[in-house]
Amino acid sequence: MKLPQVKILRQFHFFLRKLHYLINKIKKFIVIFISKRHKKFMETLSDLINSSVLVLIDIYADWCAPCKAMAPVLKQLKEKQGDAIRIIKINIDKNPQFASQYAINSVPTLMIFKSGKQLWRQSGAMSLNELNTIVGMFK
Repeated sequence: MKLPQVKILRQFHFFLRKLHYLINKIKKFIVIFISKRHKKFMETLSDLINSSVLVLIDIYADWCAPCKAMAPVLKQLKEKQGDAIRIIKINIDKNPQFASQYAINSVPTLMIFKSGKQLWRQSGAMSLNELNTIVGMFK
């Protein structure tokens, strides 16, 4: 091997070490950023769940047809119930920690909370009348 080739290999090795160092720094930043975002999301959600207002959480996925069918039902429910209920939609693909914490196995899953307690939970799409009756039981 000629001397210039050795020099080029050393420079290339140095470059790879620097690149590896930068990639690790970026990975740590991403993990910290995601952790802070998740913590803020969970604190806000926790505040909502612990409030005295009835909170209906819809755990859904963009690819789920029954989930898409529930969107107008939830909108109509909110119009009917007004300020008596808060409806929160959580995308299971973007919030896998929430799905894990509450053992969500299928979508859509609907949950009702009040004062920090889970009062009701069901998986699958529902009609407006069914959902309105269930919400009425917990008001």
